[in-house]
Amino acid sequence: MAEISIIVPAHNVAEYVSQTLESLWAQDKVTFEVLVIDDGSTDGTLDILHSYERRFQERGISYQVIVQPQGGAGSARNAGLRRASGRLIGFLDADDVLHGGALFALVAEINRRGCDLVFPLCRHIDAKGVPTGVTSHVAKNRYSAADLIVDNPIHSGSGVVVQAERAAQTGFFDMGLPACIDLDYWVRLTEGRGEAIGALDSILVDYRTRPGQITGNWRRMRKGWESVVAKAFRRDKIEPSAFNKMARARNLLVWATAAYKNRDYAATRRLMAECCRADPIFALKDKHARIRVAAALISLLPTPLHRTLQERFNG
Repeated sequence: MAEISIIVPAHNVAEYVSQTLESLWAQDKVTFEVLVIDDGSTDGTLDILHSYERRFQERGISYQVIVQPQGGAGSARNAGLRRASGRLIGFLDADDVLHGGALFALVAEINRRGCDLVFPLCRHIDAKGVPTGVTSHVAKNRYSAADLIVDNPIHSGSGVVVQAERAAQTGFFDMGLPACIDLDYWVRLTEGRGEAIGALDSILVDYRTRPGQITGNWRRMRKGWESVVAKAFRRDKIEPSAFNKMARARNLLVWATAAYKNRDYAATRRLMAECCRADPIFALKDKHARIRVAAALISLLPTPLHRTLQERFNG
């Protein structure tokens, strides 16, 4: 039996999925199976997925292509969860790329720590695969479910590895949420279990940012986060302090950043004003909050002047 099952949801990623599968094929020093779920693709993705069957088979790696009508990434991951047989389960989006040795490092880390979930750092790349200069970071090496609600350090589901036993106890991704489906699942998987999340302070994934991603839609992200918080509060497994003013202020900053990058400057100003009201001390002390407040104010300037200053604040 494979030590880890890798679940890869794929929808209309013909331009990128070969890079993803190549990076997965190159992994070594760990036994794994691959479950690729074609989620109603119409652009040739399915043909590419099938073209890798023989390559993985020749290495003795179980490689299954599962075809379903389009239901979204959460639905595709659920299909993978139903078929996974490994002691561990890993997730990889079909437009992201694993670095060499990533699986070995992640499996070794979760085995060493005995935690429920581990995740790596990721490097952001653009649609063409060029690094954007942005990388994720962590403030500590262990997190709780409450920490994720306050300030989620898991930038991407790609590279996340969980204990299959905990996944079976948690159930499936909630398809009723408008966004933050991953966050909801990680919270449910680890809530009430202390600092059960391990952060691996190594960049092991290239996370591709491209137009149309949910993370760029601040309204959906806000609605999703608020739904996740409401669900967690009802389950009453997380200390009420997790739902404090700082949690809301930090997430308002995230949504304001998404709004600014989408040139929705009026929304940026509203969100940052709300952030300052929610937690004035955070807004004053946090470097990123101060930068976004400045960006919101600069957006009131005449367009030519605003554009000359914009690059400085659009990170």
